[in-house]
Parts: sequence; structure tokens; C-alpha cells
Amino acid sequence: MATFGIRLPNRGRQKAELAEAQENQERARQELDAESQRVLSEVQQQYVRAKTSEERLKIYSDGLVRNRKLPFNRPYLLTNRTNKTSRACFPGSSMF
Repeated sequence: MATFGIRLPNRGRQKAELAEAQENQERARQELDAESQRVLSEVQQQYVRAKTSEERLKIYSDGLVRNRKLPFNRPYLLTNRTNKTSRACFPGSSMF
């Protein structure tokens, strides 16, 4: 007596495997979307920091340029007790 085996297709198992593969694909897509949103948010935060730093630097730089035009190192005149101009005095130098 001879026996032989025939493998019959199990459609229920194939459907289950297909459904599992689709679920895995959907889960991977959702993880990708979540990671993309996280990266986008991080990039936006860094952009805001960069723009804020740029504006602060511009304000600081403009302030220095304006202050450079002021007479910071210009000699100023001191007066003696008789309210007459005595001499020009530079900051940091002694009066007499």
C-alpha cells in the first residue's frame, strides 16, 4: 500500500498572514508619520531659535554701531574753581 501526501492550500492561513502584513505595514507608516512630525517640530524650534538669535545679534550690532558714533573717547574739558576752562582731560588721565 502506497501513501502520498497532497498539500492543499490553506486560504484561511494566507488571509491571516496577509492581514498581519497589512497591519505591520500600517503600523510602520504610522511610526514614520510620527517620526516625521517629531523631526519637523524640532527643525521648526531650531529655526525659531536661529531667527531669535539673528534678531538679537542685529539689535546688539546696531547698538554698537550707533554707540561707536558717540564721543566715547573724545576729550572733555574740566573747569577749575574759578569756572574757567583749565585744560582738556582724557578719561583715565590725571587732572594736574
